[in-house]
Amino acid sequence: MPNLIEIKALFLVIVTWVLRLALAIVMLLAAIAKISDLAAFQKALQEAQMFSDLAARMLCYLIPSLELYFSVALLISKFVIEVPRAVLALFGLFFIYNLIGEKINSGGSGQACGCFGAVIEAELPISPLIRSGVLFAASGVLVILNLWTARSLAKKNRLVA
Repeated sequence: MPNLIEIKALFLVIVTWVLRLALAIVMLLAAIAKISDLAAFQKALQEAQMFSDLAARMLCYLIPSLELYFSVALLISKFVIEVPRAVLALFGLFFIYNLIGEKINSGGSGQACGCFGAVIEAELPISPLIRSGVLFAASGVLVILNLWTARSLAKKNRLVA
């Protein structure tokens, strides 16, 4: 019969993988939406008035590439610890970008950030700042859960040995 430590470890593993899968799906959808209309994404970056034309052009290729990479890497167990930390940093940058964008664009106009492409962006009722904040928090929870899971499994292994 499993003890409390084993049940806790299993629960943490399941919750961690559900969160990893959810973040991977969001990142994959965002990357596909951006790639399907790179010109619209570049225009959204330029309209944010935070990047030069050259930087916006480079970012419109770099950001979807990173999202595609991390969406796959989140699901590969070899990168259990490293990738969630990188995803946390990426969503942190998205949150800062949207926070600055809200301040620049008349204090919270909710202007589309291009995060999910032009088509999906029009359908989303939540402001980009809230979306990026939720994703940033979710990736932070994932990092914490990974640490707890590692500790729980280490505790379980110490008890078994």
